[in-house]
Amino acid sequence: MKRLRNYRSSWNWTATEPIAANYYPITTGVYIADKKQRLNVIVDRPEGASSMRNGSVEIMIHRRLLYDDNKGVREPLDEIAFSQGLVARGTHIIQFVDVRHAAKKYRLRNVRNVYRPWLTVSKADVPNSAEFKIGAKSNTFSLLKKPLPNNVHILTLEQWTNSTVLARFEHIFDKKEDPALSSSVPLFSIRDLFTHLNPLKMDELVLSGNKLRSTVSSKLKWRYEGQNLTALNVTKAEEWAPESLGVKLKPMEIKTYLLHVEN
Repeated sequence: MKRLRNYRSSWNWTATEPIAANYYPITTGVYIADKKQRLNVIVDRPEGASSMRNGSVEIMIHRRLLYDDNKGVREPLDEIAFSQGLVARGTHIIQFVDVRHAAKKYRLRNVRNVYRPWLTVSKADVPNSAEFKIGAKSNTFSLLKKPLPNNVHILTLEQWTNSTVLARFEHIFDKKEDPALSSSVPLFSIRDLFTHLNPLKMDELVLSGNKLRSTVSSKLKWRYEGQNLTALNVTKAEEWAPESLGVKLKPMEIKTYLLHVEN
């Protein structure tokens, strides 16, 4: 989301608290750019960020005040554990790249950073155990038979029952971010996508996954007054192909499916 210092798009704003009013929460990263170059900072946890001067970025990793700042809280912001102040730690990945390729590097690295695999360790000292046999065959394996397009990310793959799996597919690029990867993803089939799953059919759900998309008639229609409205050219969502288990995605779109798999 684009932010401009000391500016609000919907009203005339006077900067009475310039620092607080220009700090924004970031969950995955922040960047500044000019016409040629862009500075990306990718984070691994929510933090605060601002750009109080041109060409600069500042990130608030942890806010701690030993005394009340008389701003209304009426107590110091001092979080303590075991008689010691809490320490905030995190990872910051810095990219300084050509603006033409900045979105690609930012989006792809961000997905790998936020959704990196969890490493788990278990004992497998019995030769006949399942863990021992799996480890003896291979140290690595993939859940995919073939790679997905670079702009598609599997956001959710969660087993609900023995015969159903919830899957969400996400287009990770916005419009006009990248010459190639910002385009719509053509129809791809998930029938032969997974190595350990054999989907027989699928139902498209709403984003929350609690009801069929076909049962949702329409969104809320808001009443408005005045003429200061901006018309948006919104295209109708493309239909999916249930027979071929095909999926289509537009930029920044997330689709949710309930896969009925072979038990």
